[in-house]
Amino acid sequence: MAVEVRLLGSEDAALFDAVAPGVFDNPILPEMLAEFLGDPRHHLAAALDDGVIVGFASAVRYVHPDKLPELWINEVGVAPTHQGRGLGKVVLRCLLEVGRQHRCTEAWVLTDRSNAAARALYASLGGRISPVTMSWASSFALMAKPRTSLRNVDTHAAPPIFRPACVTGDEGGATTGKRGAAFSSRTPGRLSL
Repeated sequence: MAVEVRLLGSEDAALFDAVAPGVFDNPILPEMLAEFLGDPRHHLAAALDDGVIVGFASAVRYVHPDKLPELWINEVGVAPTHQGRGLGKVVLRCLLEVGRQHRCTEAWVLTDRSNAAARALYASLGGRISPVTMSWASSFALMAKPRTSLRNVDTHAAPPIFRPACVTGDEGGATTGKRGAAFSSRTPGRLSL
């Protein structure tokens, strides 16, 4: 059976009753789940295998008074039974498309220097280590040059239609989901949002 990858919203809370072992760090807390899924700036892309969540990536879209929006990738998790199939990459692609649709200029994540699997995942999507580093982690920014300066942004314009590029199927023969277009990295070594 094909694995389905899609964004989850508040109407999908019942899906969290069936989560494969090892996907999340801790048991799901219903009140925190409702708050997360109900917040329009929180995003979670999930990989579903026969109705069971077997992988996910979560992110927060945030704004600041003097900057365009950015996407902070909080966490990626894949069940041990489903690792090595490209699901981490597919759920991250879905979140990056969310960032693009919301005019984010950068997507970034922090990861431990010793987490080789995570660093390889981010690099496979065009991520690179930011020149800003901390002693305990590398800032692994999936960076892009802003398409426009803040002075030229129409802050009153309606945001683009939300059409995430979630993928259904395995990474090798993935097909574009019903709601969006395929992911593309337009600049080698950097992700264009």
